Amino acid sequence: MSINEHRRKTHNDEIKQKTQFGKNSIDFIRKKLQEQLSPTELEIIDDGALHAGHVGAEGGGHYTVIIAAPAFAGKNLIQCHRLVYHALGDVVGNEIHALRIQIK
Repeated sequence: MSINEHRRKTHNDEIKQKTQFGKNSIDFIRKKLQEQLSPTELEIIDDGALHAGHVGAEGGGHYTVIIAAPAFAGKNLIQCHRLVYHALGDVVGNEIHALRIQIK
């Protein structure tokens, strides 16, 4: 392992410990979305296995979120996506490398 790979791994490990994301990633995502958006429908899929070997797969997870929430009423698709990203906070782009969102 090169020094840069070691630094990247150490940095990612520290972030996971700080946010308690780690092994319970789906539970973490579910909790954040429930707290912020009170969804009437919520499904979270870990798509990580589909991206094995992909460069970005080492730096964070790949997830699909299927969600319906009263907070989306009267909002366009981009506004709904922004609400989801806001609810998840800093984990997007760190622990979550890729997030596919389906608004219902």
